[in-house]
Amino acid sequence: MIFPARRCELPNDRTDTYINAIKSTVSNDPGMQLVVTLFPTLRDDRYAAVKKVLCYELPCASQCINTKTLRNENKNRSIVLKILLQMNCKLGGTLWALKIPLQSTMIVGIDTYHEGANRGKTVGGLVASINASFTRYYSRPHIQESAKEELV
Repeated sequence: MIFPARRCELPNDRTDTYINAIKSTVSNDPGMQLVVTLFPTLRDDRYAAVKKVLCYELPCASQCINTKTLRNENKNRSIVLKILLQMNCKLGGTLWALKIPLQSTMIVGIDTYHEGANRGKTVGGLVASINASFTRYYSRPHIQESAKEELV
């Protein structure tokens, strides 16, 4: 189902203005699927603040775009296509798929990561395909209790 887009123009370029607008918009619409934010200039602090709100406080898929990126007339079509592909993927769409002749098959990957030399944590990770075209996956990290433990 497609919902109409909402547009919110901000009076200034301050980080708190972006955060307040996002919080009020997303809080008032719990069914919101994606927030697209256009930034007139590149500022890492503002980008990080917006992503923090949309990842942790009000979880919602998001796409941040620097308007300078869109000003290149020669590459604009390619740039917009890449942005749309990212948004499609963030909403659960499939970008590419291959016809694989295997039937009733699941592909599983398991690995461990060791932080530091013998004193850091160990993390086990599992990824498994969950559909016939191998385009959707389940993933799960697990922090091990002991740095030397490798139980997955």
